[in-house]
Amino acid sequence: MSRFLLFIMTVLLSLQGAASCKQKSYTIDFCGQQSCWLQRVAEKRNPDKGKKSNPSFMEGMTTARGEYCAGEHVILYYFFVATDTDYRFLLDGEEINPDYETGKGYIIHFVMPEHDVKLQCISRNSMIREVPPTGDDENE
Repeated sequence: MSRFLLFIMTVLLSLQGAASCKQKSYTIDFCGQQSCWLQRVAEKRNPDKGKKSNPSFMEGMTTARGEYCAGEHVILYYFFVATDTDYRFLLDGEEINPDYETGKGYIIHFVMPEHDVKLQCISRNSMIREVPPTGDDENE
């Protein structure tokens, strides 16, 4: 019974979000990396309910939408994470601190403002030593 109630609540919340979005939606510019971002979709019922299932993280996920309603709570997962790489995330040019969960990647939370936004991921190989400039123009 509780799964049924959870399903009904999920449907009602999604309908509420869809109803409030009739006015105007705004876009997220993923800087050409939209395929690296995921979002969770509504839970599907398991037809094999007698069998034990251990779904992977990717099940129940889809590529992030490009449009959201103003005021909508957006939760995105940046799953394309490489070893020995440092990541910075910018939302409209401001650095944001994501959560990180092993097996899921970086998790970004924000409320969609009443304008289009730009979401950037800047990565840098942390194994390459950066040499600061010496100020000596002859050796550069």
